[in-house]
Amino acid sequence: MNQQTSRYDVAEEHPFGDAGQVIFVIVFFVVWIVDSFVLKLTTFTAVHAPFLIRALLGICSVSLGFALLRTHTAGYIKLGTSVVMNGPYRFIRHPIYASVLLIVLGLALTTLSIAGLTVWLLFFIFYNHISAYEEKILMEKFGKEYADYVKKVPRWILGIGSK
Repeated sequence: MNQQTSRYDVAEEHPFGDAGQVIFVIVFFVVWIVDSFVLKLTTFTAVHAPFLIRALLGICSVSLGFALLRTHTAGYIKLGTSVVMNGPYRFIRHPIYASVLLIVLGLALTTLSIAGLTVWLLFFIFYNHISAYEEKILMEKFGKEYADYVKKVPRWILGIGSK
């Protein structure tokens, strides 16, 4: 690989990954806040679930997301050397993406905003798409080592969206 390649080539990231994540986070927060606290157009389902239950689910999801994010940032990435299979990577192939999804899901669950949950679903589809793209690059780079890793570790929690 040429040393002058773009950051995306070095980090095995989708070229639109960073910008797409920022856009989705902004869209989610705007939609969720406006729907949940201003217009309340799609929060009618919240009356069927007690606030305490929604709050506990939301807190658990957000907490798990931040815990996963914290374990990931503890130094498990060594770009370009080998397939990382320790830390959170023992259980899930994309812990950063999963942590963001859990945080966003937790917020959407607190108000049961259907609009917020819809944006979350679109966010998940986006992450699934860019992670598949990145996995193709990793497969080319690491070959059998990465193929064996993919067989053992799911892309997402509970294997959702995995091959």
